[in-house]
Amino acid sequence: MNAENLLSFEDIPTLEREQIQRNAAVIPVQAGSLNVSKVAKKYHILAVAQGCVRVYLLAEDGKEITLCRMTQGSFCEYIPETFSVEAPQYEVLCQAEPNTALFCIPAHLHRCLMNASVPYLKCQMHLQRRCFSRVIALLNEMLSRRLESRVASFLLEESRLQGTAHLKITHEMIARHLGSAREVITRVLKDLQKSGALALHRGSIQLTDIKKLQEIL
Repeated sequence: MNAENLLSFEDIPTLEREQIQRNAAVIPVQAGSLNVSKVAKKYHILAVAQGCVRVYLLAEDGKEITLCRMTQGSFCEYIPETFSVEAPQYEVLCQAEPNTALFCIPAHLHRCLMNASVPYLKCQMHLQRRCFSRVIALLNEMLSRRLESRVASFLLEESRLQGTAHLKITHEMIARHLGSAREVITRVLKDLQKSGALALHRGSIQLTDIKKLQEIL
């Protein structure tokens, strides 16, 4: 991944492209919840070069809800500076899963380009608008869709990301992603198992009927 193909969808002038290309770096981060945030203190993260980054909201009671999972080649719409959440009971965190590489530029260069380059500013504003649109869509989904449908959607997406129908994932992990309780997720999964859509195993889930899961959406 390089700046030329990364920013090609916007009319970034040649001078700015060259600045980004000269100063860009691919930063490796190990799987974990704090490593991405540490990178974001020194760099502006433009995209995920390899791996996957989960962005999630942490409430005061410890409950988590996944806002987005950015995979390889994804532009980083969700970055810590995007969310200036004043309410102290909420915190937005980033977690690399698994080991990941981030395409970045120094934070000072990002600030300079934001102040001096209208095309670059428009590019970043476009990403932030898309970010908040997805947050609103997520809130609407939580309020309007049945939990069974949200679980089915998550399992299908996880299958796409892992490249297999045999998912190495626990009920607790699904509950964290969806902002629910493990007991509730377990009940939904058992109902899906009774319908023949999946089979539950210790530490994993086998999707046995993809079509049936898609019909639940």
